[in-house]
Amino acid sequence: MPIRFDLPGLGRNIGPLKAHQWQVDVAYRYLYTDQFYVGSEINDGAGPFGHGPSIKIHSWDFTINYGVSNRLSLALRFPFSAGTASRDYTHNLFLPSPAPTSARPAPRHPTRWEGCSRIFPEGYYPANRLTGREN
Repeated sequence: MPIRFDLPGLGRNIGPLKAHQWQVDVAYRYLYTDQFYVGSEINDGAGPFGHGPSIKIHSWDFTINYGVSNRLSLALRFPFSAGTASRDYTHNLFLPSPAPTSARPAPRHPTRWEGCSRIFPEGYYPANRLTGREN
């Protein structure tokens, strides 16, 4: 699953809750890669200075569901991510060409991020009446 996609959440694939019923869902995904892709092919040589990046991402998706009635359910999703990435950088970009052999990439430069993404309100109301349940 590409990095840009949301987590597959448990709360998005269920029917309505019973009236006044609460449900909490938690989804988790860990992603690690040290390879550089061009299209669908691995090609580390095309990465910065011929090396792939190192990416580690932990993603959580917390969902709070509430049954307003036996047919209407509401939910709030709180997606959260934290991760690190590092890649090769050079500080010698403005050297005359050809660059001397001492103009090698600097050590890998790490970055870190964490935070809550956009909060999603969701609702579920079936178009047809459910059999065996009261409204």
